[in-house]
Amino acid sequence: MDDTTNNSGGFAKGAGGPFLNACADDCGGWSSATSGVGGHMYHTAADGVNTVNQWAKWTPSGLAPGSAIYEISVHVPHSHATSWQAPYVVSHADGTSSGVVDQYGLNNQWVSIGTSRMEPGQYVWTHDASGEVYDQHCAGTYCRLGVDAVKFVRRGTIYLPNVRTDAGWSPQLFLRNNGGGYARTVVKFLRGDSSIACTAQPTLFAHQSLWLNCHDSQVAAAVVESSQHLSAVASVRNSSDSRAALHNGVLPAGAGDPAFEQAATTLYVPAFYRALFGNTNSTLDLFNPSPQGTYVTFEFRGRSGYGDHTTGSYWVPAGGRLRIGAETVPFSPWVGSVRILAGQPVAATVSERNAGFERSFNAAAAGHRLQYVPAAYKNAWNLTTGLVVQNGGSNPVNVTFTFCERLVTNPNTCPTHTVYGLAPLRALGLNLENVGVLPSGWSGSVKITSSDNATPLVTIVNNGLKDASGTLVDGYSFNASNYGGRWVYLPYAAHNADGRTTGFTLRNVSGGHISGYAHYYDPDGTLRISYPFTLASAQAMGRHQSGDGLPNGWVGSILLEVSGPILAILREDAPGRSAGYNALVLAP
Repeated sequence: MDDTTNNSGGFAKGAGGPFLNACADDCGGWSSATSGVGGHMYHTAADGVNTVNQWAKWTPSGLAPGSAIYEISVHVPHSHATSWQAPYVVSHADGTSSGVVDQYGLNNQWVSIGTSRMEPGQYVWTHDASGEVYDQHCAGTYCRLGVDAVKFVRRGTIYLPNVRTDAGWSPQLFLRNNGGGYARTVVKFLRGDSSIACTAQPTLFAHQSLWLNCHDSQVAAAVVESSQHLSAVASVRNSSDSRAALHNGVLPAGAGDPAFEQAATTLYVPAFYRALFGNTNSTLDLFNPSPQGTYVTFEFRGRSGYGDHTTGSYWVPAGGRLRIGAETVPFSPWVGSVRILAGQPVAATVSERNAGFERSFNAAAAGHRLQYVPAAYKNAWNLTTGLVVQNGGSNPVNVTFTFCERLVTNPNTCPTHTVYGLAPLRALGLNLENVGVLPSGWSGSVKITSSDNATPLVTIVNNGLKDASGTLVDGYSFNASNYGGRWVYLPYAAHNADGRTTGFTLRNVSGGHISGYAHYYDPDGTLRISYPFTLASAQAMGRHQSGDGLPNGWVGSILLEVSGPILAILREDAPGRSAGYNALVLAP
């Protein structure tokens, strides 16, 4: 937010003591200049020494309801800002804190004054009592205090749209500090009406992980705020039949890639079912993290032979959650895709369930021409993969699937399969059992490509587990992604913890040879063990934590540190039950 000439937009200035005698334009010792953000700034002599006379204040609008953690930065223009110790005071949810900025010599630069937990109505202010005296730092005069723009950037924010406690389900939230310092964190478990059910304020050290519960019977969603970059996964389990699902956290709109970890005003859901494939039904949980309420519309596009339906507008209050069930579609049975349109950025997860299993994935903010699936199967270890691809563009497109076995030596020899003419906003389903170029028992990775550079694809992956008779009895889902990185985080991993053991699969998307380490961390951030690995181009590998020398009952996190970009997913196995999630990717 910038300075204004008429004390509007949350900015004010004045003279005669803190917050006294607010005045517009040049006044009370303040002078303006055509410099800084927007070509305008104010400045005054830093001559108060230890007594405040001139002051300026920024009170931002749109701070998150309740509280959230923001990094606060001040802009220092190239002229009329020469104080060596310009004071700034932050009024925040935990009291006040002060910072000092050496403005001298800075040239249109943003300077961070730290992170604070802030609530609506709180503010930042500065004043002329810098402690500097005449001729101390600026020859023959007082130095000048420059006043320009201040920005408030929400940090370490993660949304969990589905953290439910209804119908026998109980949630658990896994957090990991991926940053280099202390992570001051606020966790809020919310009911569907946006009221707060539980709160926690843990501090996590580097590489530390923890898990949290809320036992309120109406919990629907959660929001995590932190001063460091965190990764988060929500686990929901059903006490009656041990069904489980793992949900990736979602970042604020515009936070970068991958698209399935972003809130947005348009979201894509490749697969939605009503009473199909063994009476599988989908449920969509949408969370509005914005400080304003919003209307949301759902466009259901049926696959071939199934109808279309567009809903009316649903109102979702700020911080509120909306659940859309399979019965929203006025056709039964039905299968298709969904486009979500909202007036404010929203986040959503989708669950697919029947009497035997539960699996889930995130709605995606955008698609990509190229996507990867790290783990795919055709009747291997009783697993078979189904891929659902949605055309997120406005033109028909051909979709090519390239299948590379795990230890492929020549990616140019990987077999392909093409589906032609996928219509805009429609989705196709491809069961690998029906792909003739793959032998039974095949396992590997998949590259998915759009024939049109301007037409993005959104893909989800269903890895289904069959019993000896060939009946689908369980499975897990995750999102395909085009976004690989050299630092990849798994905030939750386990070995025989309440009968649950995890395994991860990664795929080399660098185009060349890579080497790296899988670092296993205990919950307190202590490095327990590291395993080296190397992969050639397009190769994939898996590690199951049952064979990694971990003690029974171990729960912790894993960091994959690699010389080139990779993608990874994690699968959790329990007797007769499985769940999965996408690894968090940083640093391409």
